[in-house]
Amino acid sequence: MEDKTPVTISEQMLGEVLATLGTYKLRATYGAVAGLLGCTARSLGRSLGERRKETSWIVSARTELPEGYADAQLHPQLTVNEHVVRRSEELGRLVDAWRSIDRRSERHTRPGSQPTVSAKNSVNVGRRVPEVSARDSVRNRIFGIDWSGARKAWKSAWIAQGQMISGKLQLEALLPGERLPGSGSDLHRFLAALVDWVAAQGHAVIGVDCPFGLPQHLVAGESWEEFIENFADRHPSPDRFQEWCVDAAGGRELKRLTDRAAKTPFSPYNLRMYKQTYWGIRGLLSPLVADGRVRVAPMQDPEAGRPLLAEVCPASTLARLGLSGSYKGREPAMRSTREQILDGLVERRLLAIEHTERRTAVENRGGDAIDAILATLAAATVPQEPPERIRASRREYATEGYVYC
Repeated sequence: MEDKTPVTISEQMLGEVLATLGTYKLRATYGAVAGLLGCTARSLGRSLGERRKETSWIVSARTELPEGYADAQLHPQLTVNEHVVRRSEELGRLVDAWRSIDRRSERHTRPGSQPTVSAKNSVNVGRRVPEVSARDSVRNRIFGIDWSGARKAWKSAWIAQGQMISGKLQLEALLPGERLPGSGSDLHRFLAALVDWVAAQGHAVIGVDCPFGLPQHLVAGESWEEFIENFADRHPSPDRFQEWCVDAAGGRELKRLTDRAAKTPFSPYNLRMYKQTYWGIRGLLSPLVADGRVRVAPMQDPEAGRPLLAEVCPASTLARLGLSGSYKGREPAMRSTREQILDGLVERRLLAIEHTERRTAVENRGGDAIDAILATLAAATVPQEPPERIRASRREYATEGYVYC
């Protein structure tokens, strides 16, 4: 029976949905879009009007392609991202992110305004994702995430964004994790927002300060993908995870091969580290890997259009650069060390940073903003080290993970 119920669809809202999908280079099902707009799929189809590239992002849930479109009416990058948005809740968060960046960009560029996070723009969650050909392997967009597994992780998390220009990281933005659209005063909400943000970054490299695996002795017989897939069922809580690791290691605190090579401070299940490891794997990696929304180096090969995640360790990067020092705290000496670290990175021609980002990093007493910058610098080394070469160098890297620093 034909649907004759009159439904009014907001043209502005529909336009924002299409702009969001086009920016993220993501497809969304008719059901997801209709659910967000509060209409039927048939009403939505009528409101879209003539078939064109801008509307081809809305697709059939069965075929994951738009219905009845000729080749010339399809966006050329329609399938560059394999993830398809199927839930109106996820689509709503993406639209909120698109709006948030648009408003912050306007505020930061308004004459006489005083930006509180960045002099140029906030961390990209949707408006400036560049178009990427499936044949394009260059990943100049680099992000770094510093966070912990604490109950209030969103309060200490920071995200840095930059581009590699002539071998130097041009820092573009610093953003506290609690500013992520959809984040809030709850660890699970923060992780859900972080998952959506990571998945939407497209052809970029994202360095994450978190162990991506365990010592081989604890995962014998499993591939890395199997380890990630089984992690939540095997380890229902952080404390039980830590206890299991200690028991399985015979009371020892084992390190991975990469921990020894990169000189990371702690074992993945050290008392100061285990919650970060647990939530990083269960809350971030597991949902992203299960849905195929990212690739993870060096265990997986890169794919065009999908974010490439890499494990990083800011402390190891500092040590490699000879810039180690106590910089986490409110004391004047630690503030001075934060300044010295940034000066050292600039003098080595590794970093270009503007005044506002520098001030933000120096004034962040926990040192987390600087760690996010270091995570971004470490992530910039990922394209220089092909995953297959790393895996071939030592078999442990394919199952335990690898620290880029």
